This record gives sequence, structure tokens and C-alpha cells, in this order.
Amino acid sequence: MSTLVHRLEEILTPPLKDLGFGIVRVHYVKIKRGRLQVMIERLDDAAISMEDCVTASREISVVLDVADPIEESYTLEVTSPGLDRPLTKPEHFTRFQGEEVDVHIFAPRQGRRKFQGLLKTSDEKSCTLSTKEGDEWVDQVFLYTEITKANLVPQY
Repeated sequence: MSTLVHRLEEILTPPLKDLGFGIVRVHYVKIKRGRLQVMIERLDDAAISMEDCVTASREISVVLDVADPIEESYTLEVTSPGLDRPLTKPEHFTRFQGEEVDVHIFAPRQGRRKFQGLLKTSDEKSCTLSTKEGDEWVDQVFLYTEITKANLVPQY
């Protein structure tokens, strides 16, 4: 996590928590004009509404205007995590144990970088995914430090 993203999470977490929101992910991209995406969830586990995003966006704008952590101009985008929500923190992996997830890793394992399976267990350093390998289910442990991306697999 970049220093700026870490700082933004530190600045934004308390006021958003006061409004009943948690941060799923903060993503900042600087191309011509920066784009700051703050993905939020409701702490009561209800679905995020457009009104929630507007409320959070207004609060984030006020906080960032005062703290001014981003030097260049940028566009603020506040979103819900969606059905294929990212898992970005150890507590996300714990919360979604028993769900089907996609996990992408830095270095290939068994010639693959993408694994899909049932999230069985997790702790502060790793998670265990049960994946189908041929006709058998195999438990594979992934350290969070080797995961580039993890998402829930939507169930339709």
C-alpha cells in the first residue's frame, strides 16, 4: 500500500465510521488528472445506496479540503464494493469465510497465477482456499503478501 493511500485511509476512516461507513479500498491513480476512488460499505451490512455514496462523498470532500493530502487536482469517486467486492484486508477474508473467491498471486504456483475456490480459513497473515484440482479438492494457503488481488465470486 502506498504511503498516500495509507495516509488517506487514516484520515478518512474516523469520519466515515461516525457516519456508519467502513472503507473497503482506497485507490489513487495519477495520470493527467488524478482519480481518487474510495470504496465504502455500511457497517450495519445493509446494501450501499446512491444516497450513501453522496453522503460519504460530501464528508470525504470536506475532510480532504482541510487535510489537503493530495497536491495535484483530482476527481473523487465514491463507490460501493459491488457483487464481486474486493477482499483487501485480513478482516475481509475472515468475514467472507465460506464464500467462493478468486485469488490472484504475484508469482506463479503450479504454473498459475489465478485460483478460484472456497475460502476456508484466514488469520492475520494468510488464508486457505479449497480449490478443485482435477477430481479432488485441495487446500492451498496464500500469504496476503503474495496476493495481488482477491474478489468474491458473485452468486447469481
